[in-house]
Amino acid sequence: MPKQQTRDKKKKKSPAGIAKYNPGKDVKWHGMMGRAQPGWNTDGIKKRPRRSFMGNRESQVLRHVSRQFFPYLKKVKKAKPIEIQMMWANDSLFVGTNKDTPTRALAEVINDPDEIANALGRVWGKSGETHERTKRSVAKLERLANFDFSVDVDGFDVDQLADLASYDEAYQIYTMLMTKVAEALDCKNKNAAIKALSPTHAGRLYYVLEGNNRGRHIEEKFIDILEAANFRGPAIIAGVKRPCGTCWIRLNNAVKKSGINVEFSPYPGQIWKGQAESLKVSKSDLDKYVETGTYQSFPGGTDYDSGSDSEDDEEMF
Repeated sequence: MPKQQTRDKKKKKSPAGIAKYNPGKDVKWHGMMGRAQPGWNTDGIKKRPRRSFMGNRESQVLRHVSRQFFPYLKKVKKAKPIEIQMMWANDSLFVGTNKDTPTRALAEVINDPDEIANALGRVWGKSGETHERTKRSVAKLERLANFDFSVDVDGFDVDQLADLASYDEAYQIYTMLMTKVAEALDCKNKNAAIKALSPTHAGRLYYVLEGNNRGRHIEEKFIDILEAANFRGPAIIAGVKRPCGTCWIRLNNAVKKSGINVEFSPYPGQIWKGQAESLKVSKSDLDKYVETGTYQSFPGGTDYDSGSDSEDDEEMF
């Protein structure tokens, strides 16, 4: 079976000022890449605590990479991504946005060594103001790229050993983005989904298309692929924003009803009731989720058709 094509790449140098990181002695063990920031709403009210990514560095790197691609697509490629999400499954990486056009632009960036280096290493800002989220993402990706896996694990406890293994997975994701050629995958093609998630096709990079610009949320497309292939291995979905309310319901149902082993943000985003029909979720179901407090983590309230989960990012870029 031929292996997926690997693009030629220039020899990478360690970013200036970034030494090899030894997690056993350089940092406290909530992780060299750090924790997530607390969740806030637009009134400055804290809605959710800082999240530790110990043992879950895969999700963390997916978030940081997606956050870097988002402004690059908007400002440099002049694409209009509403969202960027990634899925790690079968030791393969699946990337995409809500529409095919910006997804193709994302693939162009990934497949160009100079563009991807620019996208992942660029700190954004507006009117002379540094965007702190991208500043953090750049720093943490630089640290991951220079992670010291020769650390002496003597004295590590079970959690620390698990976290080190998680860093190894995260490093695989980062390396795959920097070296593999992304190939198209139609989320509606069942045979293609089965093939992509088969053991013989592990370790590949895909950008997910649907054949239109209808804007169906990328999380739905990822679940389409997992369900079509009846994939039972572990999968992780993460990106720029939390899943919207209706996507969160579908993700939750994929786990509880379909037996899909997918990990996603425990904090649901806004509900757009217009999506209920496409997800086969009735308004009464949505009401139930609101009434039972599922959406207490909303940054802007629990109303239907609320605004973006990342309005500050939208305005910055």
